Amino acid sequence: MHIINTNYSACIQSSLSLIEMSHLLPQSRLYTRRPYMLKIRSNKTTMLIFNNFKVRIMGSGCYHCVLFRNVVKSLNATISIQPKIMSHTAVHDLHYKVNLHRLDPMKFHVSIELFPAAKLLNCGPIHLNVFASGKCICTGIKNQEQMEQTLIHLNQSINKDAIYH
Repeated sequence: MHIINTNYSACIQSSLSLIEMSHLLPQSRLYTRRPYMLKIRSNKTTMLIFNNFKVRIMGSGCYHCVLFRNVVKSLNATISIQPKIMSHTAVHDLHYKVNLHRLDPMKFHVSIELFPAAKLLNCGPIHLNVFASGKCICTGIKNQEQMEQTLIHLNQSINKDAIYH
C-alpha cells in the first residue's frame, strides 16, 4: 500500500481577518459561503484556513510543511496548535482483476449502479474500496499498523471465485 495523501490539522493565531489574509496571499481564494474559509494551493498541497483560524492541510510529499511555514510567516501569525496527522489516504494494487458481483456480500457492499467499486465491510473507521481493475483506495488510516491490518483483512476477504485469471 502506498500513501498518496495526508491530512493534517493545526491552528494559528492572527490579528488579520480572512479577507485581509486573502490580499496578502496571492495564491489564495476566499470562500464567503459556508464554510467561510481561505483556500491556498501550492504544488501538491492545499491548505484551508477557517474563520476560527483552524487549519487543514492536505497533500503529499514534503510540500505541506513548506506551505504551512510560508503562510504563517507571510501572515506574521503564530502557531497555536502544531500540525498533527489526522489521516492518510493510500492506494494498493491487487495485481489481478476482481469480479465485484462474485464478492461475498457478508464481507463487501456492492452497488455497481451507484458506485463502480466494492466497499470492504468491518474495517472500523477505515474505508476501503476495491475496483474491478484490482486497484484499491483506502481512506482514514491513522498509522502503519492499521494499514497492514486492513491489507490482511482485504486479502482474507476476497474469495477465489471473484478473481479473474
